[in-house]
Amino acid sequence: MLKWFHSKRFCLTLTLGLTSLCQSQGQDIHKALREQHKPCSPNKDGEMDFSKNSQPAEILSITGETQFCVNGVAGGFKCSNIDLQSFLNITDLGGGSDDQAGGSLNDIWGWTSETSGIEYVLVGVASGTIFVDISNPTIPIVLGRLKTHSSFSQWFDVKTYSNHAFIVSEAKEHGMQVYDLTQLDLLSRESPDMNLFETAHYNGVSNSHNIVINEESGFAYLVGTNTCRAGLHMVDISTPTNPQFVGCFSKDGYVHDAHCVIYNGPDTEYVGKEVCFCSNEDTVTIVDVSDKNNPSLISKLRYDFSRLTYTHQGWLTEDHKIMMMDDELKTGPTTTYILDLSDLDEPIMKTQFCQDFGSSAHNQYVKGSRTYQANYHSGLRIFDNEPLMNTDGNIEEIAFFDTYTPDDDFGFDGAWSNYPWFKSGNVVVSGIEEGLFVLRPHFNYNSSVIVRHLDAIIVDDESINYKLSQSIRVTVTIHDHTNSPVEKATVTGHFYNGIKKAACVTNTSGTCVINSKSISGGINDISFSVQGIVLPRHRYENKNNTHSTIRVKKSGQKYDIIKSKNIPIDLKKRSNLWSVSKLFDKLNSDLEGVLKNQRNDTVF
Repeated sequence: MLKWFHSKRFCLTLTLGLTSLCQSQGQDIHKALREQHKPCSPNKDGEMDFSKNSQPAEILSITGETQFCVNGVAGGFKCSNIDLQSFLNITDLGGGSDDQAGGSLNDIWGWTSETSGIEYVLVGVASGTIFVDISNPTIPIVLGRLKTHSSFSQWFDVKTYSNHAFIVSEAKEHGMQVYDLTQLDLLSRESPDMNLFETAHYNGVSNSHNIVINEESGFAYLVGTNTCRAGLHMVDISTPTNPQFVGCFSKDGYVHDAHCVIYNGPDTEYVGKEVCFCSNEDTVTIVDVSDKNNPSLISKLRYDFSRLTYTHQGWLTEDHKIMMMDDELKTGPTTTYILDLSDLDEPIMKTQFCQDFGSSAHNQYVKGSRTYQANYHSGLRIFDNEPLMNTDGNIEEIAFFDTYTPDDDFGFDGAWSNYPWFKSGNVVVSGIEEGLFVLRPHFNYNSSVIVRHLDAIIVDDESINYKLSQSIRVTVTIHDHTNSPVEKATVTGHFYNGIKKAACVTNTSGTCVINSKSISGGINDISFSVQGIVLPRHRYENKNNTHSTIRVKKSGQKYDIIKSKNIPIDLKKRSNLWSVSKLFDKLNSDLEGVLKNQRNDTVF
C-alpha cells in the first residue's frame, strides 16, 4: 500500500481527477475517476489512527474441510479454478488480541522447515507478525506472534533468508527485526505464544515501508526508510543475526518497492550483475547495485500519466525478460503493465493487460509461467504468461478467488498480498479486514495428472476345471502437477485387450490397487492400461487420460513386466484371447451394420 504522506502527486491526482488510459484489449477511455475513498494516513510517527478505519462485519472462520469451487462459489466467495482450504478471521488469527491493534492484516510471506517439511505462513498484523502452521491446510494452527519492536502500524513487511525472517514497519523506532524460524517446529500446537522474542535487531533505520531480499546474494534492501533519501538502504544479511549496513542509493529518492536479482536476462551487458528494479512512485527505476559503495542508475521508465498516478510494485519473469508491474492509483479497468527488459538502458512498455473491473492491483509475483496478483477488491488473480512469452499475444486470466465480497471497485480494502511458492501448491492471501486465506488453485489439473508409478504382478487363482486361472494385480500411484499425491481419484483400467474392466480409488498416498477378474486358459500375453482417471469432485474436468500400458509377458516359468505405450501386434496374436477380442470387434461391427440398414429401410 502506498504511503500517502510520501506521495508527490496525491493532491494533484485528486484535484485533476485524471483517468489513466488502458491502451490494450480494446478498452474505451474512461471519462472520470470512480468514486474513491482513501485509507487512513499514518501520523508523523508512522502510527495508524484506527478510529477512522471503517471495517465490515467480521466473517466467520472456515476450517475443517476444503470448500470446493462449485458453480463459481467456494465458502461464500466468488471463485474460478481455486478451492478454499481454510480461512481464519482476524480474531481467530490473533491479530485483534490487543485492543489497540485495531484488527488489520498487511503483508504475507511463507517459509518451509527443512527439518520437518512443515509449511508456515508469516502474516503481518497491526501488532506484529503472526506465525501459522498449515501442514494441514484445512486446519491451520496459530503458533504465536512476534510483537512489534515499537508501536502498532498498518504497515509491516516480511521476507525470509537462510531460515530467518526479516521484518520492517512504518512504526517509528521499529528498525528491522530478525527471527530464527527454526524455532517454529518447537512451538506448542496447543496454546499459541503471543509474546515471542526477536532473535536479533537492526537499528540502522527507524522506519521502513518495505524490505526486499535477494536470496542469491544475501543482501537486503530496505526501502522507503528515514535514511538514504528513502531510497535503497543496503544491508548485508549473510550472517542473519548480525546485519551490517553496506551502502545507499538515493539518487532517485523514494523507493516504494523493488525486485533485486542477479540479472540473467537478454541484455548481455548486465548479465551476472546485481540489479534492482524499483517502483519509485512515478517511474520504474533500474539500478546496478553490484558495487554497494557506488551503485549506479541504469535507466528510468515513465508511462502514460505515471506522474499523476502511483508506480507501486512489480516482479520479473524467471527469464528476466519481462517485468509485470502495477499502479496503485490507476483508475478505470484494472491494469497490469508489461515491460520489455531486452535493453535495460532503454526498457519499453510492451503492452498492458486490462480486466473488466476497476479494483486496484497491489502486489504480484511470478512463479514459473504464471503471475499471482493480489487486487484489493478483486482478491487473488492468476494469469497465464505463456501466450505473452511464446507469441505476440498477452497474458490470460486462468483462475481467481475474490476475497472481498462487497464489490470489485476501486478502493484500498481487501487483498493486500499473496505467497505462491509452497511446494504443496497452496497459495496464501492476506485480507486486510478479513483475515488469512489458504487457497488451492487447480487450473489445467487433468492435463497434468501424472501416473507416477505403475506396477503389476500375476496372481495364480484357483483352477477351474483343472485349467490354470490367472489374474493381474496392478498398483497405480497418481500425482498432480505439483508432484503431490492425489487422494480419492478413481482409476479405471482395461485388461486382456479391453475385454475386462476394473477400477480402484486412491488413498492418501495417491495409490490404489486394481484386481482383474480371473480368466482361464493358456494366457501368453496379458495387458493392462489405465483407461481414465476421474479426479475428486473438486476436479471437475473429468477427462479420460490414457497412460502407459503394462504388458505382462510369460517367459519360461516367470513373468516379466514391461512398460510400453502399445502392445506389439505380433504378441497380441500369440494370445488365445486375440481371437476372442477380434470376434467381439466383428460382432459390434455387424450389429452396427444391421442397425444402420434398419434405419435406412424405415419409411416415415
